[in-house]
Amino acid sequence: MKISYLLHQFCSDARVFGNRRPATIDWYKRCIGTFLKRSLHVQESDDFSEQNVRDFLYDGRLNRAWKAKTMLGYYAAFNGFAGWCVKRGFLDENPMKKIEKPKLEKTLPKSVTREQALLILDHSFHQRTCYRFMRFRNRALFAAMIFAGLRVREVLSLKLHDIDIENDSIFVRCGKGAKDRMIPLCLKLKIYIQEYLQERRRLRRETPYLFTSGHGDRHMTYHGIKKVIERVREQSGIHFTNHDLRHTFATLMVEGGCDIYALSKMMGHSDIKTTTIYLSASTAHLQEQINKHPLNNWIRAP
Repeated sequence: MKISYLLHQFCSDARVFGNRRPATIDWYKRCIGTFLKRSLHVQESDDFSEQNVRDFLYDGRLNRAWKAKTMLGYYAAFNGFAGWCVKRGFLDENPMKKIEKPKLEKTLPKSVTREQALLILDHSFHQRTCYRFMRFRNRALFAAMIFAGLRVREVLSLKLHDIDIENDSIFVRCGKGAKDRMIPLCLKLKIYIQEYLQERRRLRRETPYLFTSGHGDRHMTYHGIKKVIERVREQSGIHFTNHDLRHTFATLMVEGGCDIYALSKMMGHSDIKTTTIYLSASTAHLQEQINKHPLNNWIRAP
């Protein structure tokens, strides 16, 4: 049976029964679609073999300079698809079981300094825009990533009723892994959101989504936020991605003395081990800890 047909069925099952997010479905299609495109002789389910997958991964790593994280992404997509094929009887065995799982480099998450974070917020508000409304929106949008650690997809999915100004909380619906979570609303972010909402009401925007397009009463898109980030990055001279701002939130929280368990809950991590990496990423935290060495203040008597 054609792999392209099986891929369509797999994605449908993943969406309906697995409750996978549209972004995850697109990722499955992109990974397996690329495999079919570059492996021209691979068409039928029997062609989804250990050797063909190995050849594809070898080519990516050795000739296309893939990073280990990219390799792991393809590995996970192939493993999920092959496992589904075995369960449905389209494959006798999962070829991924004989292929070694790529090992990730132990790199620290990239973040910006607190001074750079403030500069990014400043540029997001003072950059030239078509409408005054967009300045307040952009600042609130960046603040949601810096002061709450939201992923960009989570920011764009926020609705008006997810922001509880009275009880100082943000409700993130179906974040990564289809998990809900609550995040406390800090004072600075609360002020920025309130000022944005005031501008929004002035323009009589009625879309249920919190962040709206600058042109018309509709949901702000990923492409729209990408353009805003590119402009702020260019004007500020600070090279950062939207995910760097999430890392910045976690790093600054650790430096401020936040409990690692509480931070894990706010970040939406399934495993607290994922959060502990920020202990190593924070040089200020490490410096504070090294100063606790009992011999640090020892002075030799003359």
